[in-house]
Amino acid sequence: MARRFFFSSNQGGFPGSFPGFSAFPGDFFGDFGGRGNGFSPFPHSSRPVDNNKYYQLLGVAKTIACSEVRKAFREVAKTKHPDKGGDPKAFAEISQAADVLSDPKKREVYDKYGEEGINKGIKDAGGPSFGGAVRERKKPKASPLTMQLEMTLEEVYTGCRKTAEYTRNALCVQCKGQGYLVLLECPKCRGQGQFRSNTHFGLVMTACDMCSNGMVGAANSKCQSCTHRGFRDERHTVPIEVEKGVQEGFEYTIASEGHYAQGKDSGDVVVRVHVQPHGVFKRRGADLLLSKSITLAEALAGYSFVIRHLDDTEHLFVSRPGDMVKPGDIRTVEDLGLPVFRDPIKHGSLFLRFEVEFPPPNYLTYDVAERLRSCFGPEDEEAGPMGAEHWTVPCKSGFTEAKQKTILDKEMPKKEKEKRQERRPPPQVFMSQGPQNCSGTIF
Repeated sequence: MARRFFFSSNQGGFPGSFPGFSAFPGDFFGDFGGRGNGFSPFPHSSRPVDNNKYYQLLGVAKTIACSEVRKAFREVAKTKHPDKGGDPKAFAEISQAADVLSDPKKREVYDKYGEEGINKGIKDAGGPSFGGAVRERKKPKASPLTMQLEMTLEEVYTGCRKTAEYTRNALCVQCKGQGYLVLLECPKCRGQGQFRSNTHFGLVMTACDMCSNGMVGAANSKCQSCTHRGFRDERHTVPIEVEKGVQEGFEYTIASEGHYAQGKDSGDVVVRVHVQPHGVFKRRGADLLLSKSITLAEALAGYSFVIRHLDDTEHLFVSRPGDMVKPGDIRTVEDLGLPVFRDPIKHGSLFLRFEVEFPPPNYLTYDVAERLRSCFGPEDEEAGPMGAEHWTVPCKSGFTEAKQKTILDKEMPKKEKEKRQERRPPPQVFMSQGPQNCSGTIF
């Protein structure tokens, strides 16, 4: 029988083998990558990993914190957003870079495997997502800690940096989470943490119910620092970068900053945003709603008033010539609402709902009333004051018409005019648009 030889560049082999003979024909079938150091699920490649692109797109250093990435993204979006003349495809890459670098797990994968690792769906830096790879068994996480973050509407408009302060369970450094200062070998499992049990299916390994890791605490060595709990109460603070236009109820998750639990990874902190009611503006998504009271003269002859916005700037609103306002009319000013969440270049609209203040009874004299009548139409001879058969008077029976409730549960009190104590920049002038085809249901 003819002898078979496998030739390769490997000059090694078993002792006594022929030169050029390889005892293991790995090179013949192809290099498995990582041979000699254990099997690796990744194909061997000498090509260097490119993990600089995403950082360059955002113009940041590799040492930037994950919480600061969104802030850098907003600065880039001011010039690269498609609404500002930027290329949509390039802006999509910038958004992808911000999404990856602001997530600690995705960022770890990118730093290790580059954009190729992100595109191939690698779950974490420990290995790929296909089933053949051996995955490291991770410890379970402790239950998350949930808290509420109070914010004002002004902070939503401008964005801000807040600090979340809370009490958490922290590892006791005295007993290292054991609850005892002295640990002994468990007499039941003899330090193994498990033991064999006979069942109908044969011998199986059963976790020890007397200990958790093969050790038990000495009865007279209970830790006094944590009162035998293994953890102690700790006051902790974490910074949170709140984005412009953040939505009510939005949750920020801070990884591994929550409770400690023995045998588990530290839990996460879930911070839920709650926006406090504002005294002037009402919010509806990215739109702002405002009730404004004007006099009858302003409703008929034109209005002009100044509104101080959430960023403390003043805006002058002027009616168009000939535009008369009826009670309940709504006017719209575009791009004067809140920034759109996660797209701060865009803004919502400001909706103004007008209420008309009518003068009190007997306010108009007969001469003034006659002049008004001549301005708004011909005089009705049958309705003249001379020879009146019935005079109508205000109802005093206590009957009042039920006022229909709207989304604005309470009407705004009349705003008193404040004297300006300091000079401010000249306000912007807005010509309100004509009557809109929108109903009062938005309020």
